[in-house]
Amino acid sequence: MADRRVHILFGGGIGMDKDWVSGTLETRATRQNRNLPATWYPAPVVSALVEDANGTILFDTGAPRDWEERWGPVGLADVAPYEFVEEHQYLDSRLEQLGLAPADVDIVVLSHLHFDHAANASMFAGGAPRVLVHTEELAAGLAFEGEFAYGNLKADYEHLDLETVEGDLELIPGVRILEVPGHTPGTIAMAVDMMNDRNLLFASDAIFMQENIGPPHSCGLSVGDHALWAQSVDKLIDYSDRHDALIVFGHDADQIGDLKLAPEAFYT
Repeated sequence: MADRRVHILFGGGIGMDKDWVSGTLETRATRQNRNLPATWYPAPVVSALVEDANGTILFDTGAPRDWEERWGPVGLADVAPYEFVEEHQYLDSRLEQLGLAPADVDIVVLSHLHFDHAANASMFAGGAPRVLVHTEELAAGLAFEGEFAYGNLKADYEHLDLETVEGDLELIPGVRILEVPGHTPGTIAMAVDMMNDRNLLFASDAIFMQENIGPPHSCGLSVGDHALWAQSVDKLIDYSDRHDALIVFGHDADQIGDLKLAPEAFYT
């Protein structure tokens, strides 16, 4: 752990109606205010890279450079354009800034298979990295007819040799993954023990942003199973309390500016 570094890779932002990730009445029309306009929200794209003597782990692969071409045919380019991104923020650029190539990564953890989290998984195909996804996530991601449904674009992952996992488990000493279903059937979070900084808990879309926590918990429209999602939020809050872990939310535009971001800074 003494030599462990965690780099938070900020990949710019995706524009979207905030209701997809926020469940508060701040952005939702009511009977009393039925003309409330939608809020266009710059949802951050966040990945994390753990450098450790026991292995290099990448959590999530973000959104793709060719998003307009890839997303256009299924309508995503208009609903969720990857418009708040600059050249230096794409995943391959971020890895290069850290002096790394895809082959230098030992394990890739896909928190889930949505278009903004697994889109660059092909970057690690046929090489050294193991690419992990939850068993239930992969099953759901292959079960539907057609090329796109429920935020999943099959072209991102159907051709890959994915290794499936289940349960809470330790990847290397001090780095563990946690089952947190609800947003999708097999959403995964990643917890990392640190020596000098607070421990880190990467929630991905199990908690989109601080305001989801409440009380009461309030989820966005993209949550698939509300009851499971609420249980997963409680699980992550409990883990954070017991391990003094900073929760890094999946798409919190307010939090991103408070984090140590690669390549200028990192956690130890």
